Amino acid sequence: MYAERLAHTKSWDDAAQLGLLLTNIGKRSKAFDVWKKQLAVSTAGPHASRATGTMLFAYNKIANWGELEKLSKLALKNKINPIYKGEMISPSKMLAEGLYHGAKEFYAKSDYDKASKKFQEFTKLFKSDKRRPEAMYLLAKSFHKTAEYMAAVDTVFEIS
Repeated sequence: MYAERLAHTKSWDDAAQLGLLLTNIGKRSKAFDVWKKQLAVSTAGPHASRATGTMLFAYNKIANWGELEKLSKLALKNKINPIYKGEMISPSKMLAEGLYHGAKEFYAKSDYDKASKKFQEFTKLFKSDKRRPEAMYLLAKSFHKTAEYMAAVDTVFEIS
């Protein structure tokens, strides 16, 4: 019923209800698909904030760094204030988590090109993060592993 209504109304009220129903029957990924599709239509209002907060919390908890990064960027770009269980969630902090852990995951899989891109973005955006020195070190190692020796040297000098 809500799926048909949502197709016609494109309302956050209907998207929120459909997402909650799907979540309650164990279809969280389908609920998130509904909410992400609705965010493409409208990012305003309390339902958008709550849906974004719920998804950010879940993606962080299950270590889905790619989705966490994408949704955090969407929230920052559209000035969404994510809320989860009545508490504000910082999309900036979630972006830092997504980039840092995503980069480390790529590094662990020996995908040094992708790791270096994520580490670069993390170190550029989060200069005061306590994990930045390790990210810089792993960035230099990633550059070295991809034969980008000058970039590796430049990164090492930036660490010093």
